[in-house]
Amino acid sequence: LFGVSLKLEPGVSTRLGPAVGMLNSGDFVAIGDAQKIKISAAVESEPFASVAVIGSKNFPSKVVLSNFDISGGNEAIFDYVYFSGQMSVHYGDVKISRSRFSDSSSDDGLNIKYSNVAIDNSRFINNIGDQLDCDFCTGQLNENYFSGSKKIKSSGEGTDGLDLSGSKVDISKNIFLNLTDKAISIGEFSEVKAMNNSISYSNLGIAVKDGSIATLIELSLIHISEPTRPY
Repeated sequence: LFGVSLKLEPGVSTRLGPAVGMLNSGDFVAIGDAQKIKISAAVESEPFASVAVIGSKNFPSKVVLSNFDISGGNEAIFDYVYFSGQMSVHYGDVKISRSRFSDSSSDDGLNIKYSNVAIDNSRFINNIGDQLDCDFCTGQLNENYFSGSKKIKSSGEGTDGLDLSGSKVDISKNIFLNLTDKAISIGEFSEVKAMNNSISYSNLGIAVKDGSIATLIELSLIHISEPTRPY
């Protein structure tokens, strides 16, 4: 959908076939209520391609998701652009609340690039790659839940809960559990303020690298280097 805004109403359930994806260069709004909005795979164990939204530096796409659930997707290449998450946003103004991103086969459960983000009270669960990846973003991530996948990526790499690159964000009151690589990865000159976050049963708690700066306040670490707690 090029230059066209897409709005999904409460209760809409969309099932995408194997390798079928969606590319939207306008706004993407999906605000559910008691009736959630859902996107899932039409065929079990055969993932759909990415649901992708792409704006521009001067005209970012507005992405608003609430009571939204997406699962069972993969990555994709649309118009020579690689989208690494089952849901991907490039150049957006992103607001997400009370939503769930789960069970993807892609490199990221949700990938956001070059965007302003506000994500709260959402769940990132059982994605085979990183649960949430933000590249060159600014904003806040509050009161979210991250839990790793039972599966192992074919490359044998572990799973990060939150992967930040070139970003400036505040993260508070998030829970990280069962991550086989890093609960929080902070790289490529990111600046992060982290308050009141909880990390348990993960291989590494927080990695700060590549010239990044992190301020950590009231961080709870339990059973680090033991990403083996039963699910």
